[in-house]
Amino acid sequence: MLSPRAIAAITLIATSTCPAMAENYSSNPAGTLELGAGVNPSDLTVGYIPCIVDPSQEWLSASNHAVAVPKTEFSSQILTDYEDVYKAFDLDASLSASYLFTSGKADFHLADSSALHSDSFSWTLKARSDYGWKELGRGYHLDSTSNELINRPHDFYKRCGTEYVQKEHRVAEVIAVFTVHHLSSSQRNELSGSGSGALSGPVSLSADSSFRNFFSKASGSGATTISIYAIGGHGIKELSPIVGKPDDLDTVLSTMKAYVDTLNVDSAAAVDWTTGHFESFGAAPSGISFPRRPELAELYYAYVDYQQQYQRLGQIVRGSGGDYAYLSPSQLDNYNSQYSKLDEYLKDIKKNGVACLDHNRNCHIPALPADLRISWPSEPLINCTRWVKGVCYWYGSDIWCPSTGSKSLGNSQIQRVPSVRI
Repeated sequence: MLSPRAIAAITLIATSTCPAMAENYSSNPAGTLELGAGVNPSDLTVGYIPCIVDPSQEWLSASNHAVAVPKTEFSSQILTDYEDVYKAFDLDASLSASYLFTSGKADFHLADSSALHSDSFSWTLKARSDYGWKELGRGYHLDSTSNELINRPHDFYKRCGTEYVQKEHRVAEVIAVFTVHHLSSSQRNELSGSGSGALSGPVSLSADSSFRNFFSKASGSGATTISIYAIGGHGIKELSPIVGKPDDLDTVLSTMKAYVDTLNVDSAAAVDWTTGHFESFGAAPSGISFPRRPELAELYYAYVDYQQQYQRLGQIVRGSGGDYAYLSPSQLDNYNSQYSKLDEYLKDIKKNGVACLDHNRNCHIPALPADLRISWPSEPLINCTRWVKGVCYWYGSDIWCPSTGSKSLGNSQIQRVPSVRI
């Protein structure tokens, strides 16, 4: 949290009535961007003491003034990879890449690690209220201490950063991510085809809309989960009626709209910023700029996509005695091998990302090893009392011996045992 503004009486004040624009940013991971705050685009994890004295703040559009109540609009889109995710959540991949490759941490990922995998189909439903842009008021200026440092660039930029946030865009929104799991390739392709029209842009909520028809079809195709993300507000307790009801569209819609409607401009969240450069106050050029390169974003997308696969592989290899006990030893050996290889591949992506960020070289995604092709497991549709290393046991009077070939499903074996406790 940045410290409160301190306004001091000063004699000579550096002011900026027409600031030089530096950069436009979307939602950032570090949370250091706020109206009037200082920014260093080379490291957005650093927060600065506010060096701007702001007598008043102004709304740029009368229709989006704080007293106005914006209309809540619904939209939807298919999610196939993290580039889609970042568009849906209005996130800035370049900022996230900078954060990842400098701090070692990915700032955002979906709660469901399997949402974008080859055996799943995911889409969003977004409720959004747009409060418009707010900017610093007329006559804003440097505080007295910062003004005294204006001719000492090193000290000035250390205190204030190289840019300051001049405008911010505020919205309130709720995003629901629906995922249908354990789909065959044909099922996934069918949902993708039928969803391409229904899940593109604004959503019609009429009883016979294509969105409702798709929603009904998708939720009936397999096990469906829902993850809720609130942008703005004071928590998601009011969204709890949605939890556990991913197939109840009316409850989802009414709960999302009610939540967004309770928010106002103060509880809405800033999602876009425009900065000005402190050179407009007379500071010497900093020589610092933000490396907004498409290749950097592509490296980031590749990293988070494969990181989600890595997390799911970890769940598999750690769950060999529980949820994934239906896997045979040979299958587990294969997943363990892929887990190790993917770990090394993620390190290669990150290594290239650091080099790209720091030296503008190696800005390419490393080649994926030819033998790193993951086929996700699915539990055989049979009733088992217990799985043990790929062998299915259940109560019965007969014994089915896998070695005789009497019964098998894929790579998993089935064995019927007498009615004894196991």
